[in-house]
Amino acid sequence: QYMVVSSGQDWDRYEMLQSLSVARWAEAHPDHPDREENLAIQAQARRTYLRWGRATVGFAQMVLRRID
Repeated sequence: QYMVVSSGQDWDRYEMLQSLSVARWAEAHPDHPDREENLAIQAQARRTYLRWGRATVGFAQMVLRRID
């Protein structure tokens, strides 16, 4: 049996890499028609994560084997 549990630092890294990815995309595509909407959506997602997500999100993966 084996289990891996994510840490708060793992989630912070995951969430902030999403923000960075959108920011880099927006920088590379200044004239894209969806640029401002994507930046606004990501900004809201970041605020939501920082306000509520950090205290509530988590992830665990368990690997079990059947014992006969």
